[in-house]
Amino acid sequence: MDELNAEKIKKLKRGEAVGTAATVVCCVISAAFIVCFAIAQTKDIYILRMISIILLPILLLLAIGVSAYCNLKFGKEINSIIKSRVKAVLIENASLMHPDRSVLSFGISVGENDAEIKVGNFKESIKFDFSAFGKLSPMKKSAVAEAIAERLNITFCRMHERGVHYNSVSYFRANTDKKNGKVIYIIENGLPDKRAYRNYKKAD
Repeated sequence: MDELNAEKIKKLKRGEAVGTAATVVCCVISAAFIVCFAIAQTKDIYILRMISIILLPILLLLAIGVSAYCNLKFGKEINSIIKSRVKAVLIENASLMHPDRSVLSFGISVGENDAEIKVGNFKESIKFDFSAFGKLSPMKKSAVAEAIAERLNITFCRMHERGVHYNSVSYFRANTDKKNGKVIYIIENGLPDKRAYRNYKKAD
């Protein structure tokens, strides 16, 4: 399995950071518009009124454009790398998913720069190395967890379509405070969950 390109990821993260900064600027400009326009109207300050209705909207449009471009270009590519990594690791460790069992429960946990899947009561686990990303932000942790859940969903809905029978397949977020997240079913009572199957068909 190919290693993640740390240098490429750094460049993408810088681009994504610019998009995040632009989003913050949008919020600041919006707040400045409200304040400046209110003061201009109350105090009847012509210059402040012109700044509010001409300059600030132009700056806001520019910031929105930068934010949209960066999030679309860099954020989308980072999420694509995460999904590709998850897919590659699961393919390489397919046997550790124990697809021969009819009842499966996957516990997904995401750390500072890695992730792990524990399958039922089996001692082995499937590990995902995301150290090339540095410390994962809360948003990146969420993206990793979602990518793993999506790949599990696709895998077992596809297996069901191919005639493999499962009584139950589910997953949940395993939290560090000993409290696990809500159990999400992919297959329940031998049939795919409607939402899971719908998401599978969209992603397929």
